[in-house]
Amino acid sequence: MARPDNVVPLRPKRRPKRGMDWKAPRTQVLLVHALTLLTFTMFLFVRGPAQYLATALGIAAIAIAAGRRREGMPWACTHHEFALRTLLFGGVAWVLAGASSLIPGLGAYGVYAVLVICVWVGLRGLWAFARGLMRLPMTRPTSPLL
Repeated sequence: MARPDNVVPLRPKRRPKRGMDWKAPRTQVLLVHALTLLTFTMFLFVRGPAQYLATALGIAAIAIAAGRRREGMPWACTHHEFALRTLLFGGVAWVLAGASSLIPGLGAYGVYAVLVICVWVGLRGLWAFARGLMRLPMTRPTSPLL
């Protein structure tokens, strides 16, 4: 008769976690891209003291992206680098476009520049968010284009 000591015991099934795992690379990538899109959307549509909230969201996205761009999964590092460059280039361009809209004679060009910046950030953010959902790396994270 066979001895029962060579039988592998059944392992209990692991139950999936409820809610979001905030330490997962995918969650952090999606959070950074969502904060990027929300920041520039709020800059475009919100006026007054609520713009301080948009600035705080942008700073939070920069802090997360800068802290995670050298550590973690390789595909996630490319997303953090991409989001950081989007935030920094978009923020600098936004400030320059806003300042140029105050100069007489250049006001209309500044408004158009703000709209172009929003379209640029929106396209980059949505494209990166979609690739983050699929856990695909950004092909050229240092490029100013898509």
